Amino acid sequence: MTIVELFFDIISPFSRFQHELLMRQLGHWKSMQLKMTPVMIRDVFAAADNMPPGMNPSKAIYLNRDLKLLSDFHKIPFELPKEFMQIAIEFKVDPAQLFISAIKDHIDEATYNRLVGVFFQNFFRSNPSEIWNSDVMRKIATEMNVSSDAIDKALNTMNSEENKGKLEKNLERVKELGGFGLPITLIHLDEKPRWVFGSDRMHIIGHLLNEQQPPILQSK
Repeated sequence: MTIVELFFDIISPFSRFQHELLMRQLGHWKSMQLKMTPVMIRDVFAAADNMPPGMNPSKAIYLNRDLKLLSDFHKIPFELPKEFMQIAIEFKVDPAQLFISAIKDHIDEATYNRLVGVFFQNFFRSNPSEIWNSDVMRKIATEMNVSSDAIDKALNTMNSEENKGKLEKNLERVKELGGFGLPITLIHLDEKPRWVFGSDRMHIIGHLLNEQQPPILQSK
């Protein structure tokens, strides 16, 4: 099995697509073990001295159109919240990312991977849930059959220095890779780890895994 590791942030629209596309491959690409690693995208941008694309008017117009095309093509439900830029500027989603980081050590990998997807689904829709609200976090996790004990531990430690330190370590790994944005998908090959940026390199990931089956780009 080869670990395929997705570095993501819940506020990152393209992370939403890459997460879904990778999840579709589970059971299809037999050699892939999927791992999710949270990191703060604004820290990735800052470390690379890279302006967030949403802050560039021309890029913002293109990206909004591109996201709609991706949603239609991949048949992945997606909509940017109307107040997306304000939410991003105010770092309102940070608590959700901290919670997702904190709960990682308290649940199994498969449940964690699905939980990340549910947070994406609850945020990127026309009537987004306030996923930064602790009650909403608890509700989402509970509906995923996460134990109340695990949820309590995550809520109680999400703002701890230890948990923030985990996100900082994840950032350092992204910096060492040379990352400049998210999502980043790292393929842990024996000879040399390779990574790709964005959500449009699934064929390359399959090639690096020596998988003969093409990626599932459109759901039935």
